[in-house]
Amino acid sequence: MFQSFLVTHRNALTAVLVIVCAAWLVPTVCEEHSSLFTFHFSLISAALALCAAATYLMAELDNIFAMVRVSQRVVSTLLFVLLASAPTLHTLSTAHLSALCAVLLLFPLFAAYQAPQLTAMHFLAFLCVGVGSLVLPTALLLALPLWITQAMLRSLSLKGIVAALIGLSLPYVWLLVGAYCLGQMGWLQEQAHEWIACFAWPTPHVDLPLIGPIGITLLLLAAGAIDIIRNSQGDRTRTRYQNYVALLLALWAALWILLQPQLAHLIFPYLATPTAILATHFLTLSHGRPASIIALTLSLLLLAVCAINFVAPVLLSGA
Repeated sequence: MFQSFLVTHRNALTAVLVIVCAAWLVPTVCEEHSSLFTFHFSLISAALALCAAATYLMAELDNIFAMVRVSQRVVSTLLFVLLASAPTLHTLSTAHLSALCAVLLLFPLFAAYQAPQLTAMHFLAFLCVGVGSLVLPTALLLALPLWITQAMLRSLSLKGIVAALIGLSLPYVWLLVGAYCLGQMGWLQEQAHEWIACFAWPTPHVDLPLIGPIGITLLLLAAGAIDIIRNSQGDRTRTRYQNYVALLLALWAALWILLQPQLAHLIFPYLATPTAILATHFLTLSHGRPASIIALTLSLLLLAVCAINFVAPVLLSGA
């Protein structure tokens, strides 16, 4: 069965990570000028390092909160391949801040389970949202599902709401003070107009290379969601609620992309992170021949999308 193969053959997952890391650097081979080669190699290496950092954080999240009890490598490997499938993450961009914030906010969110007195956890979770909103202003709307998830985790309190609002606004206070000290208030006003424009009526446009990654991620989300709803009773209570939190955040991100497709390259990490948790539950804990076929098909489709988005830039540059 494919599921048991993922759990028992951990070296295969490591091999997948190594192959993806090697493919990540392929586009630099096609550069002709040494200076341009060095510049692109630096951008690609930095992008790879940041995605690897998000993957490491996801592995630590799984180790601390035991989201998938049978394997600690599948969830992080799946997240890394999902991030690698998005061509906008192949070179250094603001989307990498979204990737780090999407993982980091889960640490304090899960740590506050049944502990409404831990207001510092609320502060840290919303601080991550505030930092992420500096490059994706509509990330501020994550406050609504986060408060719902805190209620689900029985950690919501009035003091926690106040701490959350402070954490949400703190990055903007830092930015305002920094701009004032550096005499960049004019630049800040220009940025403010751009941030406000992000809340305007959406433009129905998605970059063509992102359609594949978003599509396969939604398929993995659907499989993981069905598996969580049907079989999560076998998990511990805390793990079950963590899965429900991941499901809510993933559905919110899917709706977010639907409403703001022009920002899909920045929203995608917020979709990929909780989907990696849900899909891993399906890929490792589902049983039966139909589930095995579906899991294998989805895994092959993901690797195919990842390969296409790695090879396509090389072919286009060669043409």
